[in-house]
Amino acid sequence: MKGHRRLQKSRSVFVITGTPGTGKTTISRRVSKRMNANYLSVTKLVRMHQLQTSFDYERRTRIVDLRKTRATIRQVLRRRVGVVVFDTHMPDAIPKDEVSRVLVLRCDPRILASRLRTKGWNASKVRENVLAEMLDSCATVAISYYGARKIIQLDTSKTTVAACVTSATNALLKRSAKTTSIDWIKTLERANALTEFLV
Repeated sequence: MKGHRRLQKSRSVFVITGTPGTGKTTISRRVSKRMNANYLSVTKLVRMHQLQTSFDYERRTRIVDLRKTRATIRQVLRRRVGVVVFDTHMPDAIPKDEVSRVLVLRCDPRILASRLRTKGWNASKVRENVLAEMLDSCATVAISYYGARKIIQLDTSKTTVAACVTSATNALLKRSAKTTSIDWIKTLERANALTEFLV
């Protein structure tokens, strides 16, 4: 708890990101509550401040103006103290000089596909996001933007939400900062399941 009290004396910004379906919102909200932190959803900020440039009707998603989003978030952060936790599927949406640590949530593509189908997503959108997870898209963008030292990866595939929240909180507070080495393509190859997502 001493580390937690030190964080409260000045602003610390954490980012929780990942492919849709990896558990970002659930885990971000619970981590925020455990840390007594400000929870901020980048998706909601984009909607509130109309930071999209257009709407992709085929993919049913907003095209976000990153420059305006970062500028808006910087203004929002000026009014915040203590700990701030951002929930976002866009790892590079927050000004990197403001961020202390970034947690990238990961999920086995087979489990992710099942989660997204349960949400009622259509086949093309499920495939798009599963391929993004297989190719480490969020992790790659996060590492490129923030630098590898700020990045932690956490596999949410087979653990409970409570366990994920504990691991996430500990990692962000530097109680444990070991990153998981994740290679879904090798995992699927070993299980003879790779062609399921590539054909």
